[in-house]
Amino acid sequence: MHRLIPSSRRATSGSRLSRLRERLEPSAHGLPSGLALTWFPVLVLLAFVLLVALNLNGSSSGEEWGWFNGGSDPGKVLGQSRPVRSDEWFVQLTWTISQYHQGFPPVNQSLPGGTDLTTLYDVPTGYWTVIFRPQLWGYFFLGLSHGLAWHWWLPPALTAIAAYLLVVTINPRRPLTAAALAVATVICPMTLWWWQTSVFLSVGWPLFVMAATIWIVRHPHRWVRLAWIALSAFFAVTLALTSYIPFILSGAWVCVIFAVGVVVEEIRGRGTARRVVLGRAAGLIAAGGVAAVTVGAYAFLRRDSLRAIAETVYPGQRSDPTGLLSGNGEGTAALFGAPFNGALRSIQGATPLGPNQSESSATFMVAVFLVPGLVLLLIAARRASGRWSAIAIGALAAVGLYLAYLFVAHWDLGARLLLLDKVPSGRARLAFAALLPLLAAITIALVDRLPAVPRRVAAAVTTITVVGINVAVWRGLRGDLPNVLAADGMWRVAVVALCAGTVALFFRRLVLPGAIALIVATSVVSAGIVPLHRGVVDLYESSPGKAVRAIDDAEPGTWVGTRFPITTALLVQSGVASLNAVQSYPSLPLWEDLDPTSAREDNWNRYAHLDWVVGTDDRTIEQLVAPDHLIISMDPCSDFAQREVDYVLTPTTDVPESPCLETVRTIDTPSIDLEVMRVVPADPASVDSPAS
Repeated sequence: MHRLIPSSRRATSGSRLSRLRERLEPSAHGLPSGLALTWFPVLVLLAFVLLVALNLNGSSSGEEWGWFNGGSDPGKVLGQSRPVRSDEWFVQLTWTISQYHQGFPPVNQSLPGGTDLTTLYDVPTGYWTVIFRPQLWGYFFLGLSHGLAWHWWLPPALTAIAAYLLVVTINPRRPLTAAALAVATVICPMTLWWWQTSVFLSVGWPLFVMAATIWIVRHPHRWVRLAWIALSAFFAVTLALTSYIPFILSGAWVCVIFAVGVVVEEIRGRGTARRVVLGRAAGLIAAGGVAAVTVGAYAFLRRDSLRAIAETVYPGQRSDPTGLLSGNGEGTAALFGAPFNGALRSIQGATPLGPNQSESSATFMVAVFLVPGLVLLLIAARRASGRWSAIAIGALAAVGLYLAYLFVAHWDLGARLLLLDKVPSGRARLAFAALLPLLAAITIALVDRLPAVPRRVAAAVTTITVVGINVAVWRGLRGDLPNVLAADGMWRVAVVALCAGTVALFFRRLVLPGAIALIVATSVVSAGIVPLHRGVVDLYESSPGKAVRAIDDAEPGTWVGTRFPITTALLVQSGVASLNAVQSYPSLPLWEDLDPTSAREDNWNRYAHLDWVVGTDDRTIEQLVAPDHLIISMDPCSDFAQREVDYVLTPTTDVPESPCLETVRTIDTPSIDLEVMRVVPADPASVDSPAS
């Protein structure tokens, strides 16, 4: 074949390949070249720009289309919306639309007393902290629809870039493998079922800081170190502002432990002067201090709201013991059940793996499967070089910490000191998403240095581990949850690809195919979880939304909607004052009226969906039906309703009979007709004096 190509062309092709190899050659400090470092991030950012320009997102806001409109959702491009992702399409998007049409106030006035939206929710506000929330910038410059696309794609893009940077920093000659592992990290079932900024950044920020730590302690140029330090500090604030401690702590300790290992490795392993290494590391510590001061200033200024969240019964006072998965077969199956998560696309509601699809989803536990083989490689490297790899030991310690929290009981005090008790077992599994590219990168680095014999032994031990654990999970599911296995036959492909991909990492020539096999494993499980949608379903601009605003503009008042969540989303997005919302902390003016003696504070002092029904009791009562779902029954003739409620919005099929309600207007839509009713004074002759 060579003879068919002119020698001049062969020479040109060879010289181009040589130049490419030269450009990919690591620096003298063992760090990747500029080309190796940047090509994948550039591609990811180009894909991000394209998706935003096309106005595409993965939101399930199409769930709201059918409430008031006939026919199929015109914004649907591919896949189907996911009702279980209500935190995204109902809670977050409803607040976002409300904010957009009200001009991004820091405190949204939908609920009495207002709701501080600079805290728990990832929604746009005009507060100064939005500078540190780049995922929200699109709403201010691109409008609501393209802003949602920006919001949707930026967090996973940043996470993919962070995963790539870490792997290519540890393995500068393997940029394609780094890219494949980055993709496999981002598209695991748990990140896609949850798809929140806090989820992606809780994985991405530790990965980025781990890469930054290596660059900071190794690179001689100050400006390079300062760039990594500044970006680490900026995104530390971004992560902290998501305010969701369970996810943040799922990856934070991985980063801390690894950073210590990097410093020790640089001093003892690479022989860099201790003064130099500690001086450079001090820059990263200083960056952490700057980030802490910034977050502290925010926390001080919003202390009342943050204190209210921290003092809630749920989730503020939640504290879990250690060892929750010890002897818990279903919990262990859920932890290692990612290859079988394809069934969650068709199984609705609770399963023994979790109360819903998001809670049942998992990450691929490649990090755990690699541990036995990595330990053997570490020992072999110690024998060959006479020293231990502090980086590898740090990574193994991080895996051990989270496994100990899940499976080892009776060290609750230590877990509390580390704040791990704030991380439910279902959230702790997110740590293994950050550990996947880390353990894989360290394994590959050792494989590239060691001879064949220890690599083969490590591969054999890893084969036994990964196959054994997956067989154990399969047997458990076959006995107790056969519907999970029956719901999606692609678990076979996922298991084979996972086992093959994990073991392949121990063979130099199979590292890239192994990383690609991990993409196959994650893809067959995660495909179809997220729909592809163009634009956003905006109830503010809908005919019911316009009708509600017209009535309120003519005679402003406070609204209550029944038939949750339809009327809740409509009222909040329309921007009228209402008692319908998802409260991140209790609205004190509301609950001081409903429960003046605080006798039922444990019921309402929580993050909760406020679900109203109109009853015929002579009082207003509430019922807690889930940790985050509160049903409130209101009699229109009660003192509370007479004092605080002006309008009741309800489907015409559920119109309550009450002498204290009169119809104002019927709102007709292709799918559901809504009755707007005004609360009128009670007739003393027919209604007893009510009590709140």
